[in-house]
Amino acid sequence: MTFANEFVIGIHAKFLGITENNILQFEYDARMTMYLLMGAFKLGLMLFFFIPWLVLRLGRTSKAVS
Repeated sequence: MTFANEFVIGIHAKFLGITENNILQFEYDARMTMYLLMGAFKLGLMLFFFIPWLVLRLGRTSKAVS
């Protein structure tokens, strides 16, 4: 996303038929969509990996001392 941002947006704009008049708005919308999807990915990662791992890690019962 950092290095090929303009290239990828340009390819999508050509594929979708975005005109030169609307390219600035399309670039803005594409960037916002990328950040939204990155945020959703991070939230999904936390919900489906980190929280269950934390529950399993902290929910261990100590062994009974005989």
